Amino acid sequence: MSLEAQVMERMKEAMKAKDKVALESLRAIKSAILLEKTSGAGGEITAEGEIKLLQKLVKQRKDAADIYTGQNRADLAEAELAQVAVIEKFLPEQMSPEALECEIERSAPDFLPINTMYGLPFSLCKTSTSDSPKPRKPVPRNFE
Repeated sequence: MSLEAQVMERMKEAMKAKDKVALESLRAIKSAILLEKTSGAGGEITAEGEIKLLQKLVKQRKDAADIYTGQNRADLAEAELAQVAVIEKFLPEQMSPEALECEIERSAPDFLPINTMYGLPFSLCKTSTSDSPKPRKPVPRNFE
């Protein structure tokens, strides 16, 4: 099922449950999808494009929450963070620290110098919900 269809289904559920936060978040997702479709880039959005779109929405709301917190507007910050929680339900799970380390160990050949391996975690974590892959840990011990 496409993201748009999932959002429409959840919108119906949110309307029935009278969940204002979820409904507002889902409308924002739907609006962003429609804007992306009509931007002239093409008709359909790829799965990777959907993820990037959702990441952008999450980042916007987190930035707004930071601004509100800095201006002592905790009520508005809480509303933004509640929307983040709803939007993040549509994003894929992040890799655990153990899974990330295991994947790096599995995919990195022993003969590569350490400076060429810095890009590996980024290529493995393209579906991460943040701007950089989590967690930020030092390189595994056997690569040092």
